Amino acid sequence: KSQCRLRTDRSHCDRFYHPGDQQHENHQQESVPRTPCEWGSDCNDHRHEHRAKFSHSHDDKQSDQKRKRCSYGVNCLKQFSDKGHHHNLKYSHPCRFAELCEHPEEHLTHKPQQVSNCKYDKSCRHLDDPMHRSKYRHTDLPYFLIPCQNQDKCHDTSKEHRSKYSHGEEVFETNARTKDSNRDRLTQCEWGSQCRHITDADHCRMYSHLSDNQHRNGRLIHCQWKEKCHDLSSYHRAKYSHPST
Repeated sequence: KSQCRLRTDRSHCDRFYHPGDQQHENHQQESVPRTPCEWGSDCNDHRHEHRAKFSHSHDDKQSDQKRKRCSYGVNCLKQFSDKGHHHNLKYSHPCRFAELCEHPEEHLTHKPQQVSNCKYDKSCRHLDDPMHRSKYRHTDLPYFLIPCQNQDKCHDTSKEHRSKYSHGEEVFETNARTKDSNRDRLTQCEWGSQCRHITDADHCRMYSHLSDNQHRNGRLIHCQWKEKCHDLSSYHRAKYSHPST
């Protein structure tokens, strides 16, 4: 602090800054633009030279108030990337836990999800379905999954991975993409018109059921793995065609 006996020791001052220098520090901060520190308010580097060069989230609350809503929302890949900190300083995104969040962060919004509890809760078979997760509440689990950086090129089909990450499913429409019809926004049921739950209203709110002819005439992309593909998810099969389908 200001009473430090080593305050005149140059080697000591190179490692530590002293609150007594606040006036000088404030003047320097106002005159020199600083780079946002990647650690934000969690930064433990209290050296004067570091604080003079880098800004921290609690240093400038005005920047938080000027955040724009990211047009990609929960589907944004940048917010969880290596460069996410800089992106999140400029843009806000929906919190994955929405109104259930216990540790609100300034760059996240917490609009309540008007959804009902899933009757199967954590025993639900659709925890790996991003659309289902966003439409039903599951105890201690977020509404929104983290966008996988590999998206539809991801080869990890494990339940654990798919229950944590999304792979191109747009939970909400974004301003960056053209809006489709309501049916196109639904995930296509892998059983099509043969589905046993085709009369279930809750099921049909999440899945569309195309006839075999509609499947053949649909705008499907040829899967690069063809008949060797091991991805049996309804989302993948609805988007990509395979020689045997």
